[in-house]
Amino acid sequence: LGPKINGAPVAAWQTLAVSSGDVLSFAGLKSGLRGYLAVRGGIDTLPVMNSRSTYTKAALGGFEGRALKAGDQVPVGAEGTGTATVPLAIPQDQIP
Repeated sequence: LGPKINGAPVAAWQTLAVSSGDVLSFAGLKSGLRGYLAVRGGIDTLPVMNSRSTYTKAALGGFEGRALKAGDQVPVGAEGTGTATVPLAIPQDQIP
């Protein structure tokens, strides 16, 4: 996906520290069909059929029922009390 924070490239397949006001962007898929993003506290959208995921073909769930686009500001849920380990990376042999 080519992730970037404030325009600076960062490694994929690992946890990243992103502060309030930072801009997370992606270069785009080079292969494959989908990408995944996990956010501490979760994406704070209304659940549809007990899920916060998006089904774009039916315009259901997620962020306005559509794919994310440039300029979107996605609401994030409460962080909770846990701490994130940064960086915590997926082992190389487990990356598809």
